[in-house]
Amino acid sequence: MPDDVHLKHDRNFAAMSMTQRLEVCDFLRHEFPPNFFEQIKLGHFIYRKTWWQQEEKIFNMNEGLAIRTALRKAGYSDYDLPCGNWDDVYIPVLEAAAGVRPVLLPEEVEAD
Repeated sequence: MPDDVHLKHDRNFAAMSMTQRLEVCDFLRHEFPPNFFEQIKLGHFIYRKTWWQQEEKIFNMNEGLAIRTALRKAGYSDYDLPCGNWDDVYIPVLEAAAGVRPVLLPEEVEAD
């Protein structure tokens, strides 16, 4: 996947409100088992930005669809997102929920 897709994902994630990112990551951590996030961490460690493209099965159409469906069923509407579609932001949200990217943006973290 070209870098511009990763940049688009990053921008869409940054456009979400801090509260929205925190709430959605918390929801996912409670909705999916810890071993699911361990697999994401391992894939990210090995493949970095393309972890979700490396599986033999198509992540986007299997686990990705289950995640987007769970978010929508829980009331996290596409219309509440700045980008308007979970398809365009769920990968960085998953990375944040798994702990491989910060949930908060640098400017949201108080300096000591």
